[in-house]
Amino acid sequence: MHLIFRRAESKRASLNDSLAVREEGRPLWQTALYFALLVGILVFANWGRPANADGIWYEIFAARWEIAAILAAGLGVVLVRWYGMKAWQLLTISIPTIGLALDFTGQPLIPFVSATVGLSIVASTSEGALGDWFAAS
Repeated sequence: MHLIFRRAESKRASLNDSLAVREEGRPLWQTALYFALLVGILVFANWGRPANADGIWYEIFAARWEIAAILAAGLGVVLVRWYGMKAWQLLTISIPTIGLALDFTGQPLIPFVSATVGLSIVASTSEGALGDWFAAS
């Protein structure tokens, strides 16, 4: 079968090569940073309480929401610079989230959910890379 269809396959392969459109993507370091920020947010937002109330693991647990907030700010910068989110959209999400974080200091899940919902609304209504990112997520 290979010998019979060899010419047809090589002709089709050369045609596909000539029609292929190369998409220019982001450099690997940008993609790695983007995913590291997303994973970091998930890891620190879900960090569990250790058995002992001392040591490095407890210190990380105590600062988990602050660390997640710093990573989320980094994600915001990435979304504005590389994914086409407008700065005013980021502020529209950030200001209520910061206000909720200050009002509900003992309940960090409330501002976290606010930021998640705000990002979902902005991304789902955006076109281009940001909308594509939301659709793929």
